[in-house]
Amino acid sequence: MKISHYLEPQLYHYSEGILPGAEEFIKQYATYRIEPTTSYVFSDESKLSEAISLLVKYGLSVGRFYKLELTTSELATYPAIYLGMYCTFEDILELTVPLLPE
Repeated sequence: MKISHYLEPQLYHYSEGILPGAEEFIKQYATYRIEPTTSYVFSDESKLSEAISLLVKYGLSVGRFYKLELTTSELATYPAIYLGMYCTFEDILELTVPLLPE
């Protein structure tokens, strides 16, 4: 199974135009862009980390999704499956539970 990561960064604002840092991101990761959208697909974990770090550096928000694709050898068993899931891992890490009563 091939796992890819979709990033949907907020690079533009309706009243402000292109946001600070967005041009750098667009130029650096142009080969990962899904034309004609502002979505980017990464299968390389190190490039994904670099891209997210750049977005965080400039305070740009980003939606992250997983894309799971079957390999050719798996198609005989699972001929019509495509699963895209929103990544909530970062959201889970931010949850805190007080251990002691206040």
